[in-house]
Amino acid sequence: MGRKRLLVAVFGSADPQEGDPLYELAREVGGLLVAAGYGVVTGGYGGVMEAASRGAAEAGGAAVGVTCASFVGRTPNRFLTETREEADLVARTGTLVAAACGYIVLHGKSGTLAELTLVWALHRAGSLGRRPVVLLGDAWRPF
Repeated sequence: MGRKRLLVAVFGSADPQEGDPLYELAREVGGLLVAAGYGVVTGGYGGVMEAASRGAAEAGGAAVGVTCASFVGRTPNRFLTETREEADLVARTGTLVAAACGYIVLHGKSGTLAELTLVWALHRAGSLGRRPVVLLGDAWRPF
């Protein structure tokens, strides 16, 4: 029986494109996680999700995307090594949280804030065990 692959969830904006500093930071994070022995799990679409997946895939590691059937017309990014589809946003977020042994949150908008709020609440309630939560980037300094 093989060892279970450890995944770190990377959350952030769906907007950044290649060359954007936030995209490049997420890409670097994906590569560094693989170099440290982890894979990444993201929401599976564009922006930070694509960049972290790309960094992981380029480093030879796992890039798992948890997509959402209710997001009609969205296509998972091409760097994923595995896709898991959930029926709705609530199930998708639950799968992302459950699949990860830690969380890295980059700058984002309402979806990212919702993911962070859930992870933070679970962390404060003691429901995550010893899973670290990292807020990465200057946008989080006030927190």
